[in-house]
Amino acid sequence: MPGMHERFAQTLGVAYDRIRAIQAEARADGWSMAERPRWPLIVLRTPKGWTGPREVDGVPVEGTWRSHQVPLADVRANPDHLAQLERWLRSYQQRSRPTLECRLATAACRATHAGFGSRPR
Repeated sequence: MPGMHERFAQTLGVAYDRIRAIQAEARADGWSMAERPRWPLIVLRTPKGWTGPREVDGVPVEGTWRSHQVPLADVRANPDHLAQLERWLRSYQQRSRPTLECRLATAACRATHAGFGSRPR
């Protein structure tokens, strides 16, 4: 799904901004049970197994029930499966891309009030 990570990060940013606005309004003016805010909701719909291997041993995995199983069994004894697992894990490119987790951790740190402890990273 091209651009999925960027679109999701943007959506999280919009939701986060809305939450902060609701909090600021409640702190400034208070709120009543009759006028409760509508909190943002994100529904993420992606194909089953969309980040994993599309096919294993000629059998489709992405978008099928197989994506919820162990898609690459016996990687210690099967060099083809081991190579496929390595390609799959390297596809995440954790070292080269600023991750959404980093941005969320930064946002969570900003949202933490002094005296309430720290949030796990």
